[in-house]
Amino acid sequence: MVVFLRNFLISMLSRLGMYNGLRDFLNSYRMDNSSRKAFLAQFVQPGSLCFDIGANIGEKTDLLRSLGCKVVACEPQKECADYLRKKYRNDPQVIVVEKAIASFEGTSEFFLCGVNQLSTLSGNWVKALKEGGRFGELEWGRKITVPTTTLFNLTKEFGNPVFLKADVEGFEYEVLKTLTMKISCVCFEFALPENWESLENSLKHLDGLGDAKYNFSCNNKSFVLDSWGKSQPLIDFLKENFKKYTCGDIFVKYAD
Repeated sequence: MVVFLRNFLISMLSRLGMYNGLRDFLNSYRMDNSSRKAFLAQFVQPGSLCFDIGANIGEKTDLLRSLGCKVVACEPQKECADYLRKKYRNDPQVIVVEKAIASFEGTSEFFLCGVNQLSTLSGNWVKALKEGGRFGELEWGRKITVPTTTLFNLTKEFGNPVFLKADVEGFEYEVLKTLTMKISCVCFEFALPENWESLENSLKHLDGLGDAKYNFSCNNKSFVLDSWGKSQPLIDFLKENFKKYTCGDIFVKYAD
């Protein structure tokens, strides 16, 4: 009953054009915003160029802007991209790119979810979620075509970021695989056990770019591991503990 009421409320708010605004309002008054800002501050400084891949309504962009960063916010869903453009219309330090980031330049099929922050380019991820029962009450019933570009082309257009965040619902490896240079810090989402393959492929690719060190967070306020380490110990830890750490963000940093 609670799930039904939640989905009904989301659907109603979306039809009224209020869903994104309400979430944005609630995010702005989160009690832990100061902790989340302090956590991000260890990776950036005022003037740092950051990429927010899968920006949605700009939750991460807001935190990065509060730290004085310049942000390229990539979001393929028109409703969310329009919201971002309106939200940052007077802020020249936010550039909104209405495209999905993939491994190719062109267009791609995009799976829309009623909860728009769970929409994705990954049909395999949707299938895995349905088979595993995570978010079992939700549907990805509508597909649209969205323009795509690559991370490589994004860096050619806007420069090399200091911080890159990718929250793309199971499509992480397809985003990261065209990255050809070290970035000071990369942050990307994981969800287990649904996207083991994407996680391991992403780590392998990032290892190939240089001397990478890893940690992960489940709250974006603190790290789970006491120290940064190589990719294989991280994979081993997650395989042993994935029932406890079902989702979160992997952080990757490189030595200068």
